[in-house]
Amino acid sequence: MYNISMSKWDIGALNRGKNLSEKTKKKISLKIKTLVENGSLKITNKGERLSEEHKKKISQSRKGIAPWNKNKTGVMPPAWNIGQHWSNEVKKKISESKKGKPAHNKGIPRTEAEKEKMRIAAKKMWERRKKHAID
Repeated sequence: MYNISMSKWDIGALNRGKNLSEKTKKKISLKIKTLVENGSLKITNKGERLSEEHKKKISQSRKGIAPWNKNKTGVMPPAWNIGQHWSNEVKKKISESKKGKPAHNKGIPRTEAEKEKMRIAAKKMWERRKKHAID
C-alpha cells in the first residue's frame, strides 16, 4: 500500500486535509507501527540532541571537505529590496499613514537583561573609540 521509503511524516501528508474515520486512523497507525517493528520503515530521531562524542565524530569526518558554497557566487537569491528607490509620492503616502500613530515600541519597557547588554555594548564602543583616538 505504501512506498517503504516514505517516512511517517510523508504518510501523514498524504492524508492532510481529509477527515478520516477512527477506523482509518487506527489502520494507518497499525501499518506504520508494523513497518517500524519489522525494520522496513525507520523513524528518524527528529529533535533529539546529539552527544558531544557524536558531534566530535561528525566534525572529524567533515575535516578537509569544502563547504558547498565555497568559491561560488550568486547561489542565494538577492534580497527583494536591494537597489529599489521609492518615488517621492510613495514616501509621502507612507509618511502620512504613520503620522499621529505612536512608534511600534512605545510604552514597552526594556528588561534589566536588555539594559545590561546595552551598557556593556556602549562601554565596548567607547573603549574602541578611545583606543583609535590614541593611535
